[in-house]
Formats: sequence, C-alpha cells, structure tokens
Amino acid sequence: MRIRELRQKRSMTLQDLAFEVTDRLNKEVSSVSITYYESGKRDPKIETLIAIADVFGVTTDYLLGKSNFVRSKDISMEIRIVQSGNGYVLINGKNEVYTVVGSWRKTNQDGVLTFSTRKQAESARKRLMANE
Repeated sequence: MRIRELRQKRSMTLQDLAFEVTDRLNKEVSSVSITYYESGKRDPKIETLIAIADVFGVTTDYLLGKSNFVRSKDISMEIRIVQSGNGYVLINGKNEVYTVVGSWRKTNQDGVLTFSTRKQAESARKRLMANE
C-alpha cells in the first residue's frame, strides 16, 4: 500500500494521519494501527481504507496499488498538456503534476511521466478526465 509514501510526501506524522482518520470515522484509529497498515502487518477495514483515501484525496485503488490514477476531490477538471523539454506532461488547474500510467519516454525522480508525443499525452489526459 502507498500510505507511507503519501504520508511522508505530505510531511505528516503517524499521529497526524491517525488524528485525521479518527476525525473522519468518528472512531479512534491509533498511530500504531497506521504503522501496521503501512508495514502490511494488518489490513485496514474498508471504512478505514476509505477514510485514509479521503485524507489524501486519492482513490482506494491507488492506495492498494491497483491503479496509478491519482484522483483528488479538490482538483480542477481542467487538465493541461505542457511541453517539458523534449516531451509533454499533464498538469491540472492547481499546477499539480499528474503521474499517469501509459506510454512514456522517461520518469523523473518525482515520478512524473513525460510523454514522447502530444498524442500520447492527449490520450492520457482523456483517460484522466473520464476518471474524475
């Protein structure tokens, strides 16, 4: 699962995430439980998984590693294609770069997929728009 990755990317502590999940569930979730989820020693109940996904603004499929489509309820529906070097990347209205599964030329250290052609980027943009 990608919980640790998302938590660290947002500079959240285990306690921060536990507090956020507890707040959404109206039921206590401890930082120890979060540790177990991150390490794979325990699977969260479905309602906990949904709450964690809600905290990060991603789908449960993304959390489980079943999809690389990241969806946030707070993003703009506009997804632009921007030329970057010799390729193209997709960004939304808040200038957040999407990581997209598809045909790509290279992946940089931030996990941003750069598409070789505008046509490939446009195809990925359409898939994202359909999933939002």
